[in-house]
Amino acid sequence: KIQCLVRRFRACRRVAVARHLRLHRRQHASTTIRKFWKRFTGRKAYLYLLRELRAHEDSVVVIQRFSRGFLVRYRQCKVALDREDREWAAVEIQRCWRGHLGRLAWEQRYDYLWSREVAAIRLQCAVRGWLA
Repeated sequence: KIQCLVRRFRACRRVAVARHLRLHRRQHASTTIRKFWKRFTGRKAYLYLLRELRAHEDSVVVIQRFSRGFLVRYRQCKVALDREDREWAAVEIQRCWRGHLGRLAWEQRYDYLWSREVAAIRLQCAVRGWLA
């Protein structure tokens, strides 16, 4: 009875190992097939694109020429606009600074004239008080 159970256990274990090994082989085989299929289809697509590119190489060169020309003109325009913006900013700063200096000069001149007028009024007041 015990020997029968041991033989059964060993047989079940051998069957499980064989099943696992067969499953592993099948998975490896399917992975290999999938790898080769993807390589085949990818290379086929690549070669098709390469043939198309070579068939339209002149068109590609024309497109590249126009796009590169556009990019150069765009960069030149951008540089010119940036330079113009910097010049405008410098002129604006100068304008504000000169306006500030002008207001300071006007305020000083106004204070000077006002102090002279106040001094003249005080002098007149003192002279009128002395004459009265």
